[in-house]
Amino acid sequence: MIDVKNISKRFGDNQIMDDYNLHVENGEKIAIIGPSGCGKSTMFRMLLGLITPDTGQLYFNGQNIPDMTYLQLQEMRKKVGVLFQSAALFDSMTVGENVGFSLVENFHMPPNAVQARVEEILDMVEMSGYENAMPSDLSGGQKKRIGLARAIAGKPELLIYDEPTTGLDPVLSTSIEDVISRLNTQLNVTSIVVSHQKSTILRTADRIYMMNEGRLLDPESPDTIENASNPVIRRFIRGELHEPS
Repeated sequence: MIDVKNISKRFGDNQIMDDYNLHVENGEKIAIIGPSGCGKSTMFRMLLGLITPDTGQLYFNGQNIPDMTYLQLQEMRKKVGVLFQSAALFDSMTVGENVGFSLVENFHMPPNAVQARVEEILDMVEMSGYENAMPSDLSGGQKKRIGLARAIAGKPELLIYDEPTTGLDPVLSTSIEDVISRLNTQLNVTSIVVSHQKSTILRTADRIYMMNEGRLLDPESPDTIENASNPVIRRFIRGELHEPS
């Protein structure tokens, strides 16, 4: 599915990525963590072909993303769904129009097929009956669910979650985590979760990678990360400023 080979990226004097290597199989669920500004968002922008690496290769299903033409990038992006941090719904569109947007614009589905798919997806995210609601009528958690519904509308092969539970209270965060976990299994998609929230990381990923000071550290699992052998990972996941004496 995804192969990151010797990727490096620098912005001015800031070395964001230094010789990154990462392999993600079909259906795998990984999380990427790290301090603010470490390059997590840069990584997923590279996966979408919005930023090119300075060196190295980044493969999606065997194709090197930096070498893709515009049309190839457009086709690749149809296979990727993104849940943005703010949900990024169109304020002037109804819930149904938001969810069906890519089906109309990218897949050119007829109206009856779009309506059927929208109803199916809203049921998946437990938002049936909200087709005619406006984003301004929704709570933060509901907006996240609608953003997720839009992300899976085109039956993507890869789902990228950018801080999916940021700004939500613990109860709503748990609810969204439950939906993400269920959909990962139900849809059998490959997923990459970028998050600072500990519960989200532990409940939605099989492997957890930390980005720190330009390096991609060896992965941990939800079972091992609390007591990781690397003190940088251990302190970060525990929220400790320094290693206890």
